Amino acid sequence: MNFSSDISAFHWTIILLFLLIYLFILIRYIRISKHLRVNYFKFFIKFLIRSFYLFLLIVASLGPHIPDANSLAEVDDVGKDIMFALDLSKSMNVEDVAPSRIERAKHELMKVAKAFSTDRLGLIIFSDNAYLQCPLTFDKAAFQLYLETTSTDLVPGGGTDFSGALNMALNKQTLNADVENKAKIVVLVSDGEDFGDETIDAAKNLKSEGIKLFTLGIGTKEGGKIPARRGYLKENGNDVQSKLNSKPLKKLAKLTGGKYYEISKRKNQTQKVIRDIKKIKGTSRDTIKLDAPKNSQFEYFLIPALLLLLFDFLITFKLVKI
Repeated sequence: MNFSSDISAFHWTIILLFLLIYLFILIRYIRISKHLRVNYFKFFIKFLIRSFYLFLLIVASLGPHIPDANSLAEVDDVGKDIMFALDLSKSMNVEDVAPSRIERAKHELMKVAKAFSTDRLGLIIFSDNAYLQCPLTFDKAAFQLYLETTSTDLVPGGGTDFSGALNMALNKQTLNADVENKAKIVVLVSDGEDFGDETIDAAKNLKSEGIKLFTLGIGTKEGGKIPARRGYLKENGNDVQSKLNSKPLKKLAKLTGGKYYEISKRKNQTQKVIRDIKKIKGTSRDTIKLDAPKNSQFEYFLIPALLLLLFDFLITFKLVKI
């Protein structure tokens, strides 16, 4: 037995209200039983009858059907390959965006990942050098685990070089790429402090392969101090102040035909990232067969439910004896 839809919060609310009402009624009967005789057997018979037709009504509302060969339809498995490149330089520990830039970035990327449950996702982490944390995969649980366990302690060095991450994304994205590469996307997340010399060339290579680059800046223009093991990171005896530098991120996005987005105290454009990626046409990977019934068989559950409802309405039990 398959269903056209899943049980929703509405269904759970109805079930919870039903149980709460019957719990209230039971408590009343227990109080009455101190003074009068209560037939608990008939009470539970009524409860079982009403529970059963409520169950049948809920099942009927979910669009039940029995799959067969005639109900299988061939559809194209259309999806995207999305590679996230996450900056893990020491400046990502700045707390100008609560709780910190890196923790906020992970939280927002998790939202993006959940919005593309049928697509392949991958994760590259970088600072001075880039490392493949999670190859492109359909396994969202594995991707989320890799993302949750990232921290600035995972990569050596404290600077930022976009070129290594972009070149690695290019190599991993072009594996098994289709001719048009319509569904290849890179999302680069950083506070924008790039010290690489080959970033522009790497971005041009992405563009030549038809890969869209979306950049996501995180931080504030006011910035904040970079936490260190003892206090804050210093330079020439003074605390280093790290600020969001959006210019290189905007330049990269413009160069590759992508877009720049920002997360700060007053701005959160994660939903815009999701909407714009969804607008990109996915490529057909394969043809699969899905259960697509023409008619729901809800009447097999609805009719017995209505008969029990009528029975419940017409037949009354004397539950309290005076």
